Amino acid sequence: MITREISEELVRSAGEYPVVTVLGPRQSGKTTLVQMTFPDKQYFSLEDPDVRIAAETDPRGFLGQLKDGGILMAGRTAMLTLWPFSLSELRRYKSDWTPFELIVRGCFPRLYEEGLEPRRFFNSYLQTYVERDVRALIQLRDLAQFQKFLALLAGRVGQVINLASLGNDVGLAAFLLGIHTEEQASRDPLRGNLYDSLVIAEIVKGALNKGIRPEIYFFRDSRGNEVDFLIREKGELTPVEIKSAGTFSMDFVKGLNRFQALGLSRRSSAVPWLESAWQPEF
Repeated sequence: MITREISEELVRSAGEYPVVTVLGPRQSGKTTLVQMTFPDKQYFSLEDPDVRIAAETDPRGFLGQLKDGGILMAGRTAMLTLWPFSLSELRRYKSDWTPFELIVRGCFPRLYEEGLEPRRFFNSYLQTYVERDVRALIQLRDLAQFQKFLALLAGRVGQVINLASLGNDVGLAAFLLGIHTEEQASRDPLRGNLYDSLVIAEIVKGALNKGIRPEIYFFRDSRGNEVDFLIREKGELTPVEIKSAGTFSMDFVKGLNRFQALGLSRRSSAVPWLESAWQPEF
């Protein structure tokens, strides 16, 4: 496994706090990250029923098993969030990824570390993790209806109704939409929405890997004028427009110009898709 970009922030956080909590979707690499960063630390999996019961019934005794004991105080934990691979991490496996290749494959580490076929991986991921976890949380009774619900959510990817739990990996959204090849992704009516989600996820990963909570917003006024997203930094807003196209058009910046007229932004950016060398640029 490659060294994750968030590793440095994890080490710094561990030096400042007695506890570090690493959040993130299943299979994003949380366990591997922690074990690689702290190879000499004891490891307990709370997915092991016996370990979990011991921790729940006797938390003090459980913490007492640690090499140096353990005391957890409220507010004394650093919070980090790990998403699947970022583009720069993926480039350690191959340097020339295309956007629609990543839309179909997604960014989950096992897909690249173990060379898994995406369609089989996401089918297993959906059944083993999503359906199991949701069943435990909401006492799901009709699995078929839930699967239809997931497909409907995937159809709203990159639109106003969107859930972070599905939006953090476009590969899962593509799988739910029945998109299994790069050619399909490049021609699908939702290609622009999927591309938007891919770029925005990359920006979020970049911030989270530095321990920064990203402040990203969507803008639409009462007349329907939109900007794909706004980045808030140091009290200032930067509007960004994302276009899945190889050729620039002045129509791309209409929303940016209207937003700038409000006097709220310091600058504007466009993120183009360049067929020869795809790279989110600002």
